[in-house]
Amino acid sequence: MLTKIQIKLIQHLSETQTSLTAEDIAKLMDISSRTAKRYVDIINDEIKNFGLSIVSKRGMGYELKGDPKAVKNLLKNGGESYDDNAERVRSILLTIIQSQPITIEMLSGLLHLSSSTINKLMPSIKEYLQKYSLEFASKPYYGLYLEGEEMNIRTLLTDIGFNNEQNSFEVNLPNLSKAEYKQIDRTVLECLQQIQVVAADRDIQNLSMRIAVSFSRAKQKCYLTDLSLPKRIRQPNLQIIHQIMDPLAKAFNIALKDEEYKYIAALSGPIIHGFEVSKINVEDDIHNFVKERIKEISLISGSNYSEDEKVIKSLSVHIKILLERVDNQIPVKNPMLSQIKKKYPIEMNYAIFLAQKIENEYGIDISEDELGYLAMHFGAFHERSNSRKKVAVLCNYGVGTSQLITERISRELPELEIMGAYPIHYLESALAQDVDLVISTVDIDSYHSSVPLVVIDDFLGNDCIAQIKEALYNHCAEKPKLFNIFRPEAFFKLKAQTREQAIDEMGKRMLTMGLIHPNTLASVKEREKKSSTDIGNLVAVPHAVFQGDLPSVVGIGILEQPVNWGEENVQLLFFISFNSVDSVNASMFRQLYQCVKDIKLVNQLIDSTSYNQFMKILAY
Repeated sequence: MLTKIQIKLIQHLSETQTSLTAEDIAKLMDISSRTAKRYVDIINDEIKNFGLSIVSKRGMGYELKGDPKAVKNLLKNGGESYDDNAERVRSILLTIIQSQPITIEMLSGLLHLSSSTINKLMPSIKEYLQKYSLEFASKPYYGLYLEGEEMNIRTLLTDIGFNNEQNSFEVNLPNLSKAEYKQIDRTVLECLQQIQVVAADRDIQNLSMRIAVSFSRAKQKCYLTDLSLPKRIRQPNLQIIHQIMDPLAKAFNIALKDEEYKYIAALSGPIIHGFEVSKINVEDDIHNFVKERIKEISLISGSNYSEDEKVIKSLSVHIKILLERVDNQIPVKNPMLSQIKKKYPIEMNYAIFLAQKIENEYGIDISEDELGYLAMHFGAFHERSNSRKKVAVLCNYGVGTSQLITERISRELPELEIMGAYPIHYLESALAQDVDLVISTVDIDSYHSSVPLVVIDDFLGNDCIAQIKEALYNHCAEKPKLFNIFRPEAFFKLKAQTREQAIDEMGKRMLTMGLIHPNTLASVKEREKKSSTDIGNLVAVPHAVFQGDLPSVVGIGILEQPVNWGEENVQLLFFISFNSVDSVNASMFRQLYQCVKDIKLVNQLIDSTSYNQFMKILAY
């Protein structure tokens, strides 16, 4: 059986675009090279039945070979947890909720854990409960029990009673069987279909989970009170919840109080009304607020978000639903958070900027899970923008030939957006359209742009189509522009042993040099609290956005040893102070993220001994 850390090693190998040496693996996972090699041998024995293997290529490193579907299945259903404590905490809490009051000795017998093990875990459990405004109470000869509001206990149950590890889904609620949960889930789906609500799987699951917790607590005779109910409950929602829960209550032989229906109705509001964006009315103040914030983000990013009605509409609806969730004390979980942070790191920045504005405007706190959902709106814009590559056509003949070529390109490559057909001497005008590719009927000796140029024949043969595709999809992002915002004096070797120390050391040194604004360091720390800036491959990008007379700057920090930075180990820092008026350089950030996707390149950067050496490697 593979351990969770070994599963993580497989995941690293499956996600990387290059081979990983034992040293690469050691740094990524904070283990020794010897341990990495031993893990490879152990893993190979376990995964051969999946038709998979980790092969070693001399001078290159390890690669994972086999069917990608088999890899996905392995990652989904893989090994036992190396962090047994997390599972033990979960089991202890579930048992206490089900059997309270309960003594340590009773817990020990039910869970097959020693009393000393349970006592050692108690500080961690108490700290965990603080997130839910709950605490342990105990009485001699009576036992342990939870103290706190019933609504908070239900939130805790929702989080620990449903296991989503490795994308699996397992229900473990007091007094509720798996068969009963399946019946709840089926009833919710059937009812939503009857009222013609097209719900996302995640939202159906969330509603089913809330209802399941309600039944679980009702079986234990633990009820809500009017005082604990959310503020806003819509009558249509209440009717729908009655349609769902009444037959279930009859089937389970449970008498539900009115408060149970009201509670679930309040929770379901965003779900029932949140699927068809076009049909949701958004208040003018929210819509105007979003428009203004999107204008600001457009300025910061250099992207035309403000011209995309889909972004404005979808974010307006999202914020309306977000405010309703907060108003009704409805927590949100984002199972895709880790993937969103890695795939859309820049979009997470914009989400945090927007979240801070929302918090100031409406006096609320926004969780990291919610940040991930906000980032997805910007990610959707990015995907739409990238769905069609911009192309300019240069032709040395007349209008007829130009039209023939552009029509043929449009027919053969519909994913391209042709920005125009130009005479050869209008090259600069063509490039000014911010195109991804220039297609020309003649070779241009004086061509100077980094935008790829493809020379085709007048009739655009099949070979030309292949050339265009190759140029489009194999062209790497331009890297030299990154030099614009780096400073030789901001190249540091760091001795910090924690994330906080590393940020402090870099920020203070850059402040002393006059490279950053006095408030920047505090802003970076605040940004880090919102969402960790590690992006994988031993890289973190702590940053802040400001307005002022200082130019944008990137500081480079190389740690002596990797440090834990949230979910990942980090050894290379890019400390970014970005002036919001510097829209010209905004696109450079995406290039930076692209550059550090290669772990071998990152390790070369980490081994750099000087700024010049570092920049040569980065620009390679």
